[in-house]
Amino acid sequence: DYYQVQLDITAGGMTVTPFFGYYDQDDANTIDEQYYYGLELKGKAEALEYSAAAFYNDGRVNGAHNDAFAFLANAGYTLGDTKLIGEIARYGDSDTATGQMVTVMGYNNFSEILTGGYFDSRSAGGGGTNTSVLGAGNKSYYYNFQYAKLGVEQKVHEKGKIRAYYIYAQQAADSSLVGANRLTFGHEIDAYYDYTVVPGLVMTVGGGYLLADDDYGITAGNAVDKTLGGDDAWKAGLGLAYKF
Repeated sequence: DYYQVQLDITAGGMTVTPFFGYYDQDDANTIDEQYYYGLELKGKAEALEYSAAAFYNDGRVNGAHNDAFAFLANAGYTLGDTKLIGEIARYGDSDTATGQMVTVMGYNNFSEILTGGYFDSRSAGGGGTNTSVLGAGNKSYYYNFQYAKLGVEQKVHEKGKIRAYYIYAQQAADSSLVGANRLTFGHEIDAYYDYTVVPGLVMTVGGGYLLADDDYGITAGNAVDKTLGGDDAWKAGLGLAYKF
């Protein structure tokens, strides 16, 4: 069960949205119940566009108390055919063994390797399976993380656009899930080329490469063996999207 109510308040070039939600999953394997509430704002001022959200969730995961606070902020600045992008966010709960918290409005899908990215968000269709390494990118809970992201989007001709992003990510809170202090995931580069075949039909080719930190990817039982280092990972995809 999932319910959310919100109120959009528009003033000038800004929209402020307080929201409240309830999520309940009860099946043979897990019992999750979460309440969350927060505030989102979006705005635009000439070439600058920006958005931010902050929310708190409180509830239980398999009977254990779970609460957490998260925030995200991003901005984009357009200069002719070029758009510069910056984004920061933090999700995480140090009170639980896994540092999990509820997903709100899809903010968590910030990279191709770590959280599924463009290709998984298209192919999974809202389901719970994908290829991300931080857990299923479309489920209701994520492992804790914080990240910074920089990007550029460049129109190269009338039908084509190149997008490239750099992401640095780590856990936001210690987690007993791996028997260690919070881990650093590493540095990731994502790149895409979008081509408009005909009006409404866009082809995208691209992917990502993760330069894994020594913290990440190698475990021995419940402990991380940093002397072995983490394995780098890559992903490539080709997709067609038709909007009508």
